[in-house]
Amino acid sequence: MLHKRICFFIAIICLIAVSALRDRGIAVSHVDSHRHLHKLGPFREALRRALPRVGVGRVRTAQDVYLRRPVTKATFWLGRFWAGRLHGSFATTDHLYMPSSTYDADWHESLLGAIEGLHGATLEIGVHPGPDGWRAAEQRSLLAFAPLALQAGHELVSWNEIGSRAS
Repeated sequence: MLHKRICFFIAIICLIAVSALRDRGIAVSHVDSHRHLHKLGPFREALRRALPRVGVGRVRTAQDVYLRRPVTKATFWLGRFWAGRLHGSFATTDHLYMPSSTYDADWHESLLGAIEGLHGATLEIGVHPGPDGWRAAEQRSLLAFAPLALQAGHELVSWNEIGSRAS
């Protein structure tokens, strides 16, 4: 009973959030959650219930690409399991890299080497752009990565180009 109530309230909050964004003219291509809680069962279930009502079918996957092994983090060990669950319910990218999860700096060249074996797969690079500190560093690396990725033959796409189950 408690599980159903938790899912219900999470679904309501999701519907309110997406509706508030759309009411302000912001298009919602996909959803994510703070600290990536959407990878956990109750949140996944709530999104499965809520997102079709607002026509959103894309959800960020769990991180599975790392430049350094964060062996103390649960996502390092359970990420592929959580990603499989997300892939079973939503349209998402095949892989996710988040430089902030292991405090990677100047990662743009290292990532190209790490993704050589992902031919034909989609990879989201999750960054937190901002004007200063680590956010500015992530933004600089992303801006440096884009031309390198294009030169290496990769294609840059938006979330709107990732198939959607709600479309």
